[in-house]
Amino acid sequence: MAKNTGKPLNMRELSELTGKGFRTIRAALGDLEPLEDRGRGGIFYDSREALPLVYSGGGAADDSDGDLVLARERALLAKAQREKIEMQTAAESGRLVSKAKADLLLKELGLAARRPWEQWPARVDAEMAAALGVPREALRVELEQQVHRHLTEISRAPVDGNGGVVLSEGLPDDEDDEPEGEDEDDDEA
Repeated sequence: MAKNTGKPLNMRELSELTGKGFRTIRAALGDLEPLEDRGRGGIFYDSREALPLVYSGGGAADDSDGDLVLARERALLAKAQREKIEMQTAAESGRLVSKAKADLLLKELGLAARRPWEQWPARVDAEMAAALGVPREALRVELEQQVHRHLTEISRAPVDGNGGVVLSEGLPDDEDDEPEGEDEDDDEA
């Protein structure tokens, strides 16, 4: 099984990300095994292993002040850099899409769900009109109006704080509320 590694970074990229010099980075990485050595193309390190070492100082003189607040800031910065790299990697691999692309997909899904509903009255009006004994055209017009009203309500459904759609408002929060006497009937059956 292959090891799950971060994005490969060379010395220049590590320096740009961390603001540290090459000597400090070399000292911090110490015995860290490189991911690959491209000769003149540079030596590349696993970002998940290299960044924490560089931020923690790895024993370099300019990073050994022992200040707890500074150490926390470095750790937070290292975490942010790792997350940034993971987001870039996810975007490059296609696992992450832009908000505009996601919105377009949701719109397409909504239209795909809407079209069959808009066509439904024309498919069922004759059978329903015969069963109910009402004029077919009047029934179709009424079904189309009701379907249109329903689809409009769905499209205007409120959005919750997490971006989800709230389709049914006003329902009781407690599902434990059972009508009185139900438990007694269940025991007898």
